Amino acid sequence: MIVRNLQEKGHKVIRKAWDAEDVDWSMIDFAVFRSTWDYFHRFDEFFVWLEKTRTQTNLINCAEIIYWNQDKHYLADLIKKEVNVSTTTFIEKGEACTLEKLF
Repeated sequence: MIVRNLQEKGHKVIRKAWDAEDVDWSMIDFAVFRSTWDYFHRFDEFFVWLEKTRTQTNLINCAEIIYWNQDKHYLADLIKKEVNVSTTTFIEKGEACTLEKLF
């Protein structure tokens, strides 16, 4: 529905992956960052892209929010603000943990 509404107002709406090679982000007025399913496999490449792109276009969900969101501890921030979040257990990098211990 939002796509149709934007188009009715004369905007061109396209959907592109963050790593699409055929996009000149400086020619894009606004970008909405939605779901990126592979960035955690390509952190270095993704964050180089993010730093470059944030200077070329207006990110509706700003880079600071994207950085905050990439570390799933943001869920603890939401819980503190009384946002309903599924029961969450954080396992820190390098921490030895088993499924038996968790459950």
